[in-house]
Amino acid sequence: MWTVKNIDWRSVFSRIRNDAGYPAPGYLTHEAVQWSDVQQKWFFLPRKASTTVYNEKRDEQKAANILISGSADLLSFIVTNIGGPSNPDCGFSAFDFLPDSNDEIIVALRSKEIENQPAESYITIFDIFGEVYLDDQKLDGNYKFEGIYFV
Repeated sequence: MWTVKNIDWRSVFSRIRNDAGYPAPGYLTHEAVQWSDVQQKWFFLPRKASTTVYNEKRDEQKAANILISGSADLLSFIVTNIGGPSNPDCGFSAFDFLPDSNDEIIVALRSKEIENQPAESYITIFDIFGEVYLDDQKLDGNYKFEGIYFV
């Protein structure tokens, strides 16, 4: 039987935002988060990052290019800049750790959603230290992929 427990994460997300360098009225938008049993850390790939107050139109150009790793208790965070070219249109939508990589290599999806333009998705590969192994590669078709999983 499932038990639902509500947890207020506002203080955690404020701490992440502040430690990453985006204090209010700035913001981070998260779609891609994973816990690593191997690393015993949380990993966040923010979709958007801004030091200014949210504006819907400007938000389209605020894609993040950082990896945030957090302690198991979510009290401390480290920000890693991801190398390679940065595209302010494409934010992270999902990721998974490459099997047998000690949860050090990430395969991530980025999405581009600009008003009055077709959606696009990209795939990229990098490690938790920020080194890029595969720059963004556009996936065929005009789709927004929102999940990736290795079996």
